[in-house]
Amino acid sequence: MRRNSHLTLAIAGFATAVLLAVAGGLLLWGSAYVHNTVQNQLSAQQIYFPPQAAFAHPKASSEITPNMIPSVSQYAGQQLVTGQQAEAYADHFIAQHITDMSGGKTYSQLSALSMAQPNNTKLAGLVATVFKGETLRSMLLNAYGWWKVSQITYIASLAAFGLAGLTVLGSLAGLTLGRKPEILHEIIDGTPSRTHDPGADDQPDNNQHNQIPPPARAPHQEPGRRTRQRTEITGRAQTMFQVRFHGRGGQGVVTAAELLAEAAFREGRHAQAFPSFGSERMGAPVMSFCRIDDKPIRTHEPVTEPDALLIQDPTLLHQADLFARLGRDGYMLINSTKGFDELGLDEFVRDFHRERLLVVPASALALTHLGRPLPGAPMLGGFAALTRRVGLDSVLAAINSRFTGPVAEGNGKAARAAFDFVTDEREALTHA
Repeated sequence: MRRNSHLTLAIAGFATAVLLAVAGGLLLWGSAYVHNTVQNQLSAQQIYFPPQAAFAHPKASSEITPNMIPSVSQYAGQQLVTGQQAEAYADHFIAQHITDMSGGKTYSQLSALSMAQPNNTKLAGLVATVFKGETLRSMLLNAYGWWKVSQITYIASLAAFGLAGLTVLGSLAGLTLGRKPEILHEIIDGTPSRTHDPGADDQPDNNQHNQIPPPARAPHQEPGRRTRQRTEITGRAQTMFQVRFHGRGGQGVVTAAELLAEAAFREGRHAQAFPSFGSERMGAPVMSFCRIDDKPIRTHEPVTEPDALLIQDPTLLHQADLFARLGRDGYMLINSTKGFDELGLDEFVRDFHRERLLVVPASALALTHLGRPLPGAPMLGGFAALTRRVGLDSVLAAINSRFTGPVAEGNGKAARAAFDFVTDEREALTHA
């Protein structure tokens, strides 16, 4: 019995060691993958720190300020390729210049001032510059976050390998003990032998009173009943509105997220937009994210629990996890001329508020008004009509700040047409 238990524990230990070793290998691979991906993406941006000579005479409100030493000066002349460098460049270089330019005002404050002074071109230029700086800073901090993830997974892989080694040693020790079960059994349960004494047959056998009685059995205890604890699932307090964009390279997925963030900024709200790291080739699946809130946004992770999905390419609809973590009260807008039944989503949409899941012919509207089937602007117009999270005027203002001439005019008309289309579609479903 004891031999079998030791053997079972040893086998279980070896199996656990194998699992830990496999987990350690996967964690190590994941760490290397994230590390290399972030490094390649940052390297492709061709961002360099100022040369060493620039830090020789730091001066307040200049390119190099005293508080940039040593946080920024330690990387003087180097190309930005690591997470630590991205964090230093974002929080100690870009942030310092934004503070100096804006006089300590936030983007939302500057945007409000610009809206109050529409003819102040200098202020408008400052608003645009601060927006670009905050966008780059957000992207760099996102890279820094993933860099930290790679470091944590590397440490976790080392811990997994260490635990695997300890488990193997424990299993070997168990096998060693398992080779002596009978000896232990004799020591525990054996009865002392007595030497024959002449005349002992004439004496009462008192040895029967000296034998060690067998250990008493513990009283039988019935296992207690298992009780289930019901956990109440409560909705999380939510003021932040999170949007995830899906499309393909060349469809303006990243630009659409940035325009939505700028539209929210123009309404005095906090917003951020950034892309997902991945392939940048034409036609490859692309994701981008946008968050809108009434207070400063501290998180920089990708959006995993979207409040709204904007799908710019319907060929992505049946990809795994495309609709992952979209809540029952969520919104979804698909660029398509087909209905949900034709798209194979008729059963899926039944679990949602039907008036919040709509289609809009964004590519067709863009082709009509812009001459190119770029769905970004009309998708934003449709988003404004669907969610009411930003106004159409703010979307149009963001478009006009990014583009000029016929391109701005065409995108604006396409966005307005999509806004009207979605408004009519939603009202029809609401009163159906």
